[in-house]
Amino acid sequence: SAQRHAFQAVLMSVEMGTRDIFFLDRPGGAGKTFIENIILAQIRSEYENA
Repeated sequence: SAQRHAFQAVLMSVEMGTRDIFFLDRPGGAGKTFIENIILAQIRSEYENA
């Protein structure tokens, strides 16, 4: 799914330290805030300074 792809792409960027910029451009109700919260929770669980 698009959310899984976004999740994996952002986490790979963080792990590799590439400092990429990501945009979630979807209509309202598509789950943008949900995936942002999941990504941040994962990063916070792995890195102390997130």
